[in-house]
Amino acid sequence: MPSCPQCKISLVNKVPRSGLLEYLLSFLSIGPFRCQLCTHRFLGLRWWLSLNPGREYNRIQIRCPVRLTPNLKGRSRRTEGHHIQHEEAIVLDISIRGCAINCNAPLYKGDFVRLEIEMTPQQKPLRIDEAVVRTVTGQKFGMEFVNMRDEELTRLRTFLMDLLRKP
Repeated sequence: MPSCPQCKISLVNKVPRSGLLEYLLSFLSIGPFRCQLCTHRFLGLRWWLSLNPGREYNRIQIRCPVRLTPNLKGRSRRTEGHHIQHEEAIVLDISIRGCAINCNAPLYKGDFVRLEIEMTPQQKPLRIDEAVVRTVTGQKFGMEFVNMRDEELTRLRTFLMDLLRKP
């Protein structure tokens, strides 16, 4: 597996080909990869064939508390009658671009929320200024991180590296 040319970390995933050039390069065993931490997309040697590269960002399974607050910008007409101020939830898994949470809040696809993830009791919560609900399965919601301050993104990268180092 190649290392990311930008951050030099060897935590990369194969990703789907995009365009004619990448399709043609696949005959030479060259294909696209994406770094799981800095999100850089690059071409590298593929030593194995794969017809289904899967998810671009691996999710790491964790269980930690999260507090979510609805973002009025993203309120759908379906949630206008439900005036939730703050809702406690549990993060089930996380990646650099999103997470899955389990919560009782009445959320729908396309709703925007602010997340505060309690990574450890010793640290202040990781704040995601804007996340959008992408999938809904019962009380499990797939969230995509849309807006996050640079210092919070750095903290998330460090948190993910710490999770990956744990046995």
